[in-house]
Amino acid sequence: MGWFFMLIILGLLIKFGAAPLYYWVITLYGNLSYYWLLFFSVYVKVVIAVLLIKLVGFNITPGFIEATSMVSLLVGTVGALQQVEIKKFFAYSSLTHVGFLLAGDVGAFWIYLLTYAISSYAIFSVLARVKIMGHEATYMSDLRLVAQASVSGRFIMLLSLLSMAGLPPFIGFFGKFVVLQSLFEDLIILNDVLTYGLLVIIILVTIVTAYYYMRLVVWLFTDVIADGKTQLAHLFSLGDRYFSIVEFSLIVALVGCGPFYINYIGLVMTKVGDLYV
Repeated sequence: MGWFFMLIILGLLIKFGAAPLYYWVITLYGNLSYYWLLFFSVYVKVVIAVLLIKLVGFNITPGFIEATSMVSLLVGTVGALQQVEIKKFFAYSSLTHVGFLLAGDVGAFWIYLLTYAISSYAIFSVLARVKIMGHEATYMSDLRLVAQASVSGRFIMLLSLLSMAGLPPFIGFFGKFVVLQSLFEDLIILNDVLTYGLLVIIILVTIVTAYYYMRLVVWLFTDVIADGKTQLAHLFSLGDRYFSIVEFSLIVALVGCGPFYINYIGLVMTKVGDLYV
């Protein structure tokens, strides 16, 4: 493999926001509005992903993509745990999702990219509507005011966060499942230390990411009352507002089709079982 080809790969990974050359992503997320973050986190990443797969693919130096995935997962998870600002939190969490994207095969890559794009679109479209004294929500504690801007938006954001956390039956669980399935198949075939290490890191990171997304859910459903104390808002308090067509479509996409997931998981488990025979 020539140096020119490696430079193309490196440039695409930098644009994709992969570690270790990720600092520009943190700065960019911190200075863009939520409308531009929606554009960058969805449309730009999809375009770069298409270039990465079509022009380069994953057929490069063994261990290079796996190492990049490991570093992205670890740096993104540790960085997100330390954040109190919403934009920087999603900047580091996007780094974690890049690690998931690079961990599986090409099929898992496209499925996870689709689940990530839908969840990101839903989250940033809701946050773009939240204004505090004319300014955007900055800190996690500002999520308490999401319901004041849009009660149904709070419900949409709840589903999106649960999806990004990888909880069933949301599409985020489906994305993480196919990545893990791909790694298990590689481990059975290759049986190498690098794949095993990546699998262990992904399992640990999945647990931690579920924790820090649930922190946002707690802030999202903590309402401020008159005496300054807080109370947990009713989970399905939708008020008098009806869901728009777009919001209803996002709910359907985020919740997904349970029977389809069950049938798919059954087929995958059968396939994995056949590998052991």
